Amino acid sequence: MSEVVAIVNPQSSGGRTGARWPELAHQLELAGIRAVPRLTTSPGDGTHQARQALLDGARLVIAVGGDGTIAEVANGFFEEGRPINPEAALGILPAGTGSDLVKTLGIPKDAAGAIAVLADGRTRTIDLGRATFLDHDGHERSRYFINTASAGLSGAVIERMGRLPAFLTGAVRYNVASLVTMATYDPPVSRISVDGDEAREAKVLLLVIANGRCFGGGMHVAPEARIDDGALDFVAVQQRSLPELVLAFPRLYAGTHMHLPMVESGRGQRIHVDAARPLLLEIDGEQPGTTPATFEVLPAAIRVVAPD
Repeated sequence: MSEVVAIVNPQSSGGRTGARWPELAHQLELAGIRAVPRLTTSPGDGTHQARQALLDGARLVIAVGGDGTIAEVANGFFEEGRPINPEAALGILPAGTGSDLVKTLGIPKDAAGAIAVLADGRTRTIDLGRATFLDHDGHERSRYFINTASAGLSGAVIERMGRLPAFLTGAVRYNVASLVTMATYDPPVSRISVDGDEAREAKVLLLVIANGRCFGGGMHVAPEARIDDGALDFVAVQQRSLPELVLAFPRLYAGTHMHLPMVESGRGQRIHVDAARPLLLEIDGEQPGTTPATFEVLPAAIRVVAPD
């Protein structure tokens, strides 16, 4: 049994994390952290590896990779809807092209800074979101999200990103996919209900359900979101002409978009979305299915090694 396990995604950061891992492991040891590595081999494996590590007695599970890896590991802290060990903590060593969650948590993106946070060992308790949706075969599924979930344009963008050249990475890859997708995307009328209130109806280009503040490689989409307030923020960007959307795009990155007429925002504990035709979802950078979907907050659901 090891009390510290590192779940390493060797394919993150364009496959560079696998090559970097021996040096990262050495840096961890120099900081007094001796972690047993478990390398992931396929999508979803991070969840299985983290769950087994916790069942074997691990008290600290470090996710080594990008936001998708962190999300997989966070899902592994639960079995049949219950935490395996509420006292165990999630550690984060960012090593991916997308590192949005660490911006909210205040964890440095560079390895030395992130390892210093791990060595310090301070933990905080944060919320998680739970998304219930239809998978691509039409079956109802649920998964936890630690940073953001979204519907509409973002799901179509994730799909488009998979077809872009590999040399485009991070925010550049996301921006290119977004601009190409926006030029042709025609959103259906969506119905959004918050905490059981009467549903709002609009042609929503993008709906983001936010636990953290950033997504899409640095987009400050929910600048007022707090990761430990017992609620989820939502930001809905309504359909406008392509020139209007292109002009608004930089404001989404800067976090100065919240008062634009095309933007509606709010906060709640349970957010339901449906649409005239199914919307593709994005959950912590993955595209697992479609609406109808319900997003619920799980207050104080997981311990994370992070600054106060």
